[in-house]
Amino acid sequence: MRGWLGSTLALLLFANAAAAEDFYRGKNIDLYIGFGVGGTYDLYARTLAKSLGRHIPGEPTVVPRNMPGAGGLTAANYMAKVAPHDGSALAVTSQTLAIDQLFHVSGVSYETRDFLWIGRITSAPTVFFTWHTSPTKTIADARLRETTMGSSGSGDTTDTPRALNSLAGTKFKLVMGYRGSNDVWLAVERGEVEGGYALFADLKFRKADWLRDKLVNLLFTVADRRSADYPDLPMSSELASTEEGKHILGLFAAPGGVGRSVFTTPGVPPDRLALLRRAFLETLKDPEFLADAQRIGIELDPLGGEALQQYVAGMMATPADLIAKAEAARRP
Repeated sequence: MRGWLGSTLALLLFANAAAAEDFYRGKNIDLYIGFGVGGTYDLYARTLAKSLGRHIPGEPTVVPRNMPGAGGLTAANYMAKVAPHDGSALAVTSQTLAIDQLFHVSGVSYETRDFLWIGRITSAPTVFFTWHTSPTKTIADARLRETTMGSSGSGDTTDTPRALNSLAGTKFKLVMGYRGSNDVWLAVERGEVEGGYALFADLKFRKADWLRDKLVNLLFTVADRRSADYPDLPMSSELASTEEGKHILGLFAAPGGVGRSVFTTPGVPPDRLALLRRAFLETLKDPEFLADAQRIGIELDPLGGEALQQYVAGMMATPADLIAKAEAARRP
């Protein structure tokens, strides 16, 4: 009896795998990118798309499609409401999907819990810094004097500094209106502001001279773990004076653990989901993919789809009272 059941199960698994392969053969998979051409979301997504199809049985063509708008919400809403729920649509969009829903950001019309996560290409810790001419060299200095910081006016470029003012006694003064990190970097160099922010990987690759020549003072990271390269650099969540404050700052840091990740629509059949997750992990070991990543300077910090699904579910399980306090802490 056991042998019969084992053989039957094996046949069913083989049949499901064959059906998934037949589904993708000769097809395109659309990979929607929630931001415009040239940013890090676009860069990571297009690098993945180049190699991913080779590892999916049936070898479909993965077609990157930029769908910018509303800070990544346009693409997320499309995946929830419009894209086919059959495994032929993937997306790389804002790492803040979960907390945008938790904070009731205007324009959210998706349910984060329903998305199916394929895997993470890399985490995306943010580092805050001041220019070498600033009297603020450390977080202790930031508690003693007002320090002007450039900001795009959204996400952790505002939320974390404001929350640190409220929960850790810092005196950051945000100067808004910059279009992104590139504009903030120029403002720092021109002396318009004392400091700014960057994705850590971006800073290490594009501004390696700043680090090498000690042109910046690194203050803290917004991340879910300390940097292996700078183990003494504190995380924002370690700076609060209370345990509750640390949990709140940890919530703001949690999207960095999502980073540049791929997800698909609700309702994808389990066999196709398993196939996509396996193909994703195989792609991140592909020599051609690794060579492309090294050539263009992108860091890899992969996480499998099942573990990523649990990580996002943990964010969505944040108690309502902590969310309310976090919302209060991020207000001007």
